[in-house]
Amino acid sequence: MIRSIEGSAAVRGCVRGLEKRGLADGAYVELEMGLGGRSLHFLNILRTDLPPPVASCVRRAVGRLQLPPGPALELRHRLQF
Repeated sequence: MIRSIEGSAAVRGCVRGLEKRGLADGAYVELEMGLGGRSLHFLNILRTDLPPPVASCVRRAVGRLQLPPGPALELRHRLQF
């Protein structure tokens, strides 16, 4: 799951504008997720230093990812750009 998020072209697309201006270096989004099977039960942004529209884009992009099958779990992950 983590590799899917970090390798996502859609997630990278959300921060592309900031990267072009040199504003994404060190930026982050801390996500909290509840997973089960191939379903995303919940997805929250706990902390971020991204502008709200960019953080929302990242949340939507993560929410659309195809999930590999797996056990039910809750996790937190910090996406660093």
